[in-house]
Amino acid sequence: SYRSSLTWTLEKHDMDTVDEWSHITLSSTLKLDADKGFCRALRRFQNSVVAFQDKAISEVLFNTRTQLSTTDGVPVELANSGKVDGKRYITNKYGCLNKWSIVEGKAGLYFVDNLNKAFCSLGAGGNGMGVTNISSNLGFGVWFRKKNSLQAWTPKRFDNFISFYDKVHSDVYLVSASTDEFFYDDEDTEKTPALVYNESLGAFTSFFDYGSVPMIVNVQDRL
Repeated sequence: SYRSSLTWTLEKHDMDTVDEWSHITLSSTLKLDADKGFCRALRRFQNSVVAFQDKAISEVLFNTRTQLSTTDGVPVELANSGKVDGKRYITNKYGCLNKWSIVEGKAGLYFVDNLNKAFCSLGAGGNGMGVTNISSNLGFGVWFRKKNSLQAWTPKRFDNFISFYDKVHSDVYLVSASTDEFFYDDEDTEKTPALVYNESLGAFTSFFDYGSVPMIVNVQDRL
């Protein structure tokens, strides 16, 4: 399926008559495993390009270090390949349906996995990149299961979470709908539709009434 594939442009050069950066050729494609769902988003994490599918997360092997033969008497040297060399799956236990829930922090990428009904982080560890189920580890598993949706976020209905990051205070804002129609039932006593996770503390810190806010941006030292 083409929705499980990636494509990329040619390299950009100054003074070209045709902007190759906007020239997309479908001969330059990388197929992801179709049984893991559609490719929902591409995000940069440190020096890696990360692909999010419904049921998996993979690293796109772009510009990797390869061995090259030389002609000056040196048998082998290492250099950047300058191309896409394939993919490497980080996990097939977690994924992301809603690309709007993905946000980049200082220590990793944060996202909501709607199939696992969890808030997770993708970060670097001793054994490479890995996924941490933050909501389960910090006792918010029931809350995220209750607010879960299989629909993607839209600015009209807010059928899911949209995430923002406060660069000054290292806060991840998980914003949902301000109305009770989708996220709340009669037994709910908690009506605040935005939950904040602090990256520095490694804990959920508070609820905020920022429901149905479609955009939160960082301007210098303020959010």
